[in-house]
Amino acid sequence: MDDDHSLVVYHTATGDWTDGAIKSWSANDKNRVLFAAFTGGTGPDGCYQLVTGGIKHIKFWKINSRNLSSKKGLFGKVGKIQPITNATVVEGKVVTGTSSGDLYVWEGHQCASKVAAHSGPVSCASSTSRGGLITGGKDGKIILWDNELSQLEQFELSKLEPAPLRPVPVSVAMNSHMSKIVCATLAAEIYEISVDSGSACCLVQGHYNGELWGLACHPVDPDVYATTGDDKMLRVWSLANKGITAKVKLGGESRALAFSPDDGRLIAAGLNSGGLQVFEAASMDNIFKARHAKEWISDVKFSPDAQTLAVASHDNNIYLYSAKSGDAYDFYGRLDKHNSYVTHMDFSSDGQFMRSTCGAYELLFYKVSAAQQLPGGASELKDVAWHTETCPLGWGVQGIWPEGADGTDINAVDRYGDHLATADDFGKVRIFAYPVLEQGAPSNLGTGHSSHVTNVRFNCNDSYLISVGGNDKCVFQWKLQVEQ
Repeated sequence: MDDDHSLVVYHTATGDWTDGAIKSWSANDKNRVLFAAFTGGTGPDGCYQLVTGGIKHIKFWKINSRNLSSKKGLFGKVGKIQPITNATVVEGKVVTGTSSGDLYVWEGHQCASKVAAHSGPVSCASSTSRGGLITGGKDGKIILWDNELSQLEQFELSKLEPAPLRPVPVSVAMNSHMSKIVCATLAAEIYEISVDSGSACCLVQGHYNGELWGLACHPVDPDVYATTGDDKMLRVWSLANKGITAKVKLGGESRALAFSPDDGRLIAAGLNSGGLQVFEAASMDNIFKARHAKEWISDVKFSPDAQTLAVASHDNNIYLYSAKSGDAYDFYGRLDKHNSYVTHMDFSSDGQFMRSTCGAYELLFYKVSAAQQLPGGASELKDVAWHTETCPLGWGVQGIWPEGADGTDINAVDRYGDHLATADDFGKVRIFAYPVLEQGAPSNLGTGHSSHVTNVRFNCNDSYLISVGGNDKCVFQWKLQVEQ
């Protein structure tokens, strides 16, 4: 967005937008613009065809061929200069929401009347099929209005079942029969509400704040995987239903996650605060907490027998915990040989050894029971089988790095049998034949993420690959098909 918050109008001759082109352009306002909407006006006969508004301003626009002309809205004695949050049309008149919670009704470019609506900013609005209006406010309410702006119904999001995580509507719409409302919330949830009964169902939910990094697949149930993100939520998903089956609030932002590999009974989440939480997967009860790391946790791994839990941190250390009775863990060792933040870890198949990588591109090896580095581990352990293959450095993954990569461009790898998947900073998911020994080795490419892909994991029977995106906060399910 440029300094003038320019307004651009596009046109398509065919109607399918494959031929979309700029029709008109104009500088707008120096203040931040929050919305742009068509008014339904038809031309230069006095009707304004567009309205834009935002911080302390509103403008009404006419389209004259390639030119756009505007007039500033006049608040007069009725209105108050303040942020204008949205606009829709009722009975041919523009109605705008405000930060004070009022609705302003405009005649031409003049504020003609106002209606008290919400006790906080009007966060969203849309017209209805019968000429009325539906609004949502920061007060957590959705209000249905008739064409004279009299209230018909009111709904409080905090009273819906199941309750939204953040009961503030950011978008509302109504079906043509005026029987159902669809509402999106600040927590990336979409609800469908029955007007008659007030009952609701949650159609869509997902991560909603910061970035999404944490990902783990259940070790024995191919339908189950889990995610954690900067929204401080741990969510368990059903692959078949493409939906969430359980969720719990964490003690902070989280970017690392692991199921206990023997039966998936436990889920460990590493927090950005340096903390560790372990949950019982069936009940989502938090059964263990610890904090020994000083910076955020980048990886957590259970040993194959779940008797050791390793926690990798951005403080350059790996913290080791041993299982004891009652689903608790004792801290017993710290691996401190890395010269930069630890990125990934793997246990050997017998659980005796570990390897790890860091931001300085080091690949180190350890004896787990002794909590000691093995300086000659690269040669001593060259024939060791690894329980997981998530370290992006090593013999079997040397060909995954594209030419010119700086060592941080690949965010995650995962291996299942003779398949190796990668997630990179360029929004791409790739599957290679393992081992990947030559740079430029052939791969199957998956695209769809709109920003960096932060993690990938195969489900336990290699039928699907799951990927998560950083800024897009999306979870992708990729169905794997073996080429004949």
